Amino acid sequence: MAVNYEKVRVLNKNPDSNSTVLLVKNKSTGDELVIKSISGIDNPIHRAIFDKEIGALYKLRQSENIVKLLDYKSGKTTKGVFEGRIFLEYVDGDTLHTKCPQIINIGDKYNVIQQLISALRYAHEIGIIHRDLNPRNIMITQDMRVKLIDFGICKIKGMSMKGTTYRFATNKYAAPEVGYHSENATERSDIYSLGTVIYYMFTKREPLVPEEMTLAIVSSSGIDPLLKDILIKMTALDASNRYENMIDLEIDLSFLFKKYLNSNEVYCVTVDSTKCDFLRRNNLVKSGKTNSQIFHEDLVSNFSNASVSLEKRNEQTIYIFDGINFSMQCFYDTSTQFFRVTQFNKLQSFIRERNKKTYMPLPGNMVFQASFDQRPLENDNFQLINRIDNHVDSLRSKKNVNIEYSNNYGFWYDFIKIMKEDVRRRAQKFYYKNYEVKNNMVFFSLEKDSHVGDEVLNTTTTLVFEALTRYGDYSVSEIGNFERYVDNGRIMVTNLAKKNKFVSLPQSGYFCIDYRMEIAQFKKQERALDEFQRGEFNCHGNLKSIFVGLEQPESFPNSGMVRYFDTSLDDTQQLAIRKIMDARDIALIQGPPGTGKTNVIVELIRQIIAHNKRNPSISQKVLIVSQSHAAVDKILEDLDPHLDGINAIRIGYDEKLSHLSREKYSLDNKKKVWIQNIIYESQKQLDKSLVAMGIDKESFVQFATALDLTQIANSTTEENQTNVNILASFYQNYKIRGDSAELRELLISYNWIRQLIETSDIEEYFIKNASIVVGTCSGFAANPFVNDAIFDYVIVDEAAKATFPEIMVSLVKAKKVVMVGDHKQLPPVFDQGAISRADKKIDINDLKNGGFEKIFNLIPDHCKQVLTTQYRMHPVIGDMISTVFYGNGIQNGTRQEDRALDLPSFKNHAMLWVSTSDLPESKRFETPVENENGKSSYFNFAEVSILLEYIKQLDEEIGSKGYTVGVITPYRPQLDRVQRDINLLELKNISVEANTVDAFQGSQKDIILYSTVRSSESPKIGFLNEHARINVSFSRAKRLLIIVGDSDFLNNPNISENKFPEIINYMVKNNELCHFVQHGSDQ
Repeated sequence: MAVNYEKVRVLNKNPDSNSTVLLVKNKSTGDELVIKSISGIDNPIHRAIFDKEIGALYKLRQSENIVKLLDYKSGKTTKGVFEGRIFLEYVDGDTLHTKCPQIINIGDKYNVIQQLISALRYAHEIGIIHRDLNPRNIMITQDMRVKLIDFGICKIKGMSMKGTTYRFATNKYAAPEVGYHSENATERSDIYSLGTVIYYMFTKREPLVPEEMTLAIVSSSGIDPLLKDILIKMTALDASNRYENMIDLEIDLSFLFKKYLNSNEVYCVTVDSTKCDFLRRNNLVKSGKTNSQIFHEDLVSNFSNASVSLEKRNEQTIYIFDGINFSMQCFYDTSTQFFRVTQFNKLQSFIRERNKKTYMPLPGNMVFQASFDQRPLENDNFQLINRIDNHVDSLRSKKNVNIEYSNNYGFWYDFIKIMKEDVRRRAQKFYYKNYEVKNNMVFFSLEKDSHVGDEVLNTTTTLVFEALTRYGDYSVSEIGNFERYVDNGRIMVTNLAKKNKFVSLPQSGYFCIDYRMEIAQFKKQERALDEFQRGEFNCHGNLKSIFVGLEQPESFPNSGMVRYFDTSLDDTQQLAIRKIMDARDIALIQGPPGTGKTNVIVELIRQIIAHNKRNPSISQKVLIVSQSHAAVDKILEDLDPHLDGINAIRIGYDEKLSHLSREKYSLDNKKKVWIQNIIYESQKQLDKSLVAMGIDKESFVQFATALDLTQIANSTTEENQTNVNILASFYQNYKIRGDSAELRELLISYNWIRQLIETSDIEEYFIKNASIVVGTCSGFAANPFVNDAIFDYVIVDEAAKATFPEIMVSLVKAKKVVMVGDHKQLPPVFDQGAISRADKKIDINDLKNGGFEKIFNLIPDHCKQVLTTQYRMHPVIGDMISTVFYGNGIQNGTRQEDRALDLPSFKNHAMLWVSTSDLPESKRFETPVENENGKSSYFNFAEVSILLEYIKQLDEEIGSKGYTVGVITPYRPQLDRVQRDINLLELKNISVEANTVDAFQGSQKDIILYSTVRSSESPKIGFLNEHARINVSFSRAKRLLIIVGDSDFLNNPNISENKFPEIINYMVKNNELCHFVQHGSDQ
């Protein structure tokens, strides 16, 4: 029995497949679910059953008529048996075998058939054949909902299995070819089985042998004659005589569905001839059909089992009807009371299944006529519209999820709009009086203030033209690249992006530097928000409801005894791993400074790698993202020793990657190495073939080149004759015919080698076969092959530093998302200037707290974990961080002696405050300056001087001991002066990194010097009231933290959000290793 579950009863035992199905109850929640245990999965056959069922159910999670996979595990039981466990939703009902005698109503029977077709069609379209469809594998609930179960011997296209499961098919319902061998199964085999199941439903008799099925159907009573004809075709002995696919079957059954399932309501739709042309042109109907045939045959059958919803577009209501093969969009003409078709669209099965969750089933029948046909037809369109409106209203009110989501996260749309508008606003604009196009060049006569220097423009600078659309946004068209200025800068010359195809510009106006790349990031985030808003994510649960607190994420505490690869993991790190593995959809890990969140990520990846080695047929694909390149490169470097034989790929521009990421994991480098190896081996084989045929390599290359040139149409007569002579000479010298098979093979090999480097198929191959993909939150999606992928795990590192839309870009690709971060460290960086300039006002605190922190506070404990032991800092520094920022929730994993500094002036020092409070105001006070954005900033001369003194002292005392030193300050003017003056110092032993705190997150130094800067008569501390920035700054120090600043000024509890009184109080209480020095007084 799995951990945390108690057995309710045994549902089924199957000795053939070594499986037991139990109904169990979660001891914590009381929820019931099903555990299917398959023993002895070290046996290839039982392993195949386990792997196939998992593999199938994983793919089938979107279908409403297939039992939902909740989780799965494999490992040894307490008795030492290797067992696989599959956790499934509990379907409260009976099998069709049991339920069949109670299904009397003819409509109920067709309802079951319709749902079975929906399940099988979805399975077939994603490459899964059930192979064992029978009444015992079909569950029916009290309200007649159908759930197809038991995919243990299914066939999954593209999935190679070592074991075979041919013995286990239920022979009475299996197609004859499956009886010979289960690998013979095709979609037509499932159609045969479905035919026998339908026969069983109507006759209450088990099917006969395949050779006798036709006679049995013909002689049966109580079956509609049309259904008999369909069943005969479904159960044909020769598979080629059966329906080719479920769509064809569904179309033939549509008349019966309409007859026995629909109400008497009629809905009238008009279609113009251009829409019929579209259907023919896109092969949605046969090309030879007339419009009348399309109206009365194809459209009627396609929409016989339709569902409908509506959308508001520019204040117009659009009705969307989903059919079998295609959907249609209509508006309602109130004057005629007809629906008028505006568009048909091909409909994929997975989209139809997704839409079923929110669309309303169409209760009546549709009739179609030409748009010019104005004959009044009695219809129920008005009633249908009211019914659709009521359905949509009920969806909107259901749990108020959308409203709550919009209230909690809707401001992110405003944020993205503001940022897109700001990108446009900041784009350098050039105003012109007129222009002239000559020789594929454009000459713009500029207004006098529109000239900018070469530091802004060069020949790689692309220039674009904006045009306002009727929707109120801008379309951007490329003009070309900057070439030069003429006439003393009064005229700008650009080339044309498309030769002889100049974009139409107004005679006067403006153009600007291309900003499309910058704005593309925000559009990508906006698309991800839209997908999430529509519920188009890949997690099993409703993340939207979870993110507003209306539902809780599910967890299956079944990880049991995990074998950890890193035996040094502490209790909370191990618990974090178990919670992640047990979580169904989402898990969050908070990693305060130095608590080893990267160790948790690395261990998780190693667990997934081990899972993939144990279960190669259901291997899990992982995406690792972070807001910064440095963070994901650090994870990849820590993972590197454990990635032998693992296909891991780093997505990103080479210049932004670390050396290891670029040389070992970058996509470009992997392609280059692979191509070099293939070319080397192919060239070797080509050379060997040339030697065997006695052909000189240089002569062959000359021949192949000439052959190519003769096929170029624009070659001159003289060039062509030279090439013809080369070919003739080659044929004569080597006594070989131009059409010989040997020569053709040589040319194919030669041309393949030359063209290999140009193909994008290699890139697609690497990505599709990668187990681990690594990139930044938005950057990974720039690659189209990655952007189209779905990942079993998406791990977001530094999630608290990413915005909610940045997280969404990867989250919508995840079956399970793991966010790792710390909302008490640095939040996302926002352009407050752009936000304050915008017409739409957004509270900056909503943005800072509107991602990881909000979700973390909503998620229950079983899906989140705080890491509580820090291993970086001296215990005195660690305790200060824990006391001031984490409510004493962090303990130390380091010993004092391991972090003590071996420096004469700093023995028995962990924290030192060098105070300027005794200096006169003229020296200690801050100096205000205006930064490049016109905002106030500050520097402090006295503190710069003190920093330099201590840096020189540290340089002398550190010598060859190798201690690292960093300087952090919150203000850019102060940083600029510190960096400048450090560069003037002649340091002998140390290299000092000085930067803002943003650049330091994720890194550490033995010694950190922090300049507070602020000191004035006014009790204002600016950035110093941001707790996260102080937390990160001080927690970078491993051995010694030196604070330089006016302690008297900062020790003011009346200043809002001021943490310095707590820090000073901590230092006073821990004065053995925390010291204060007044600069200028005796030390």
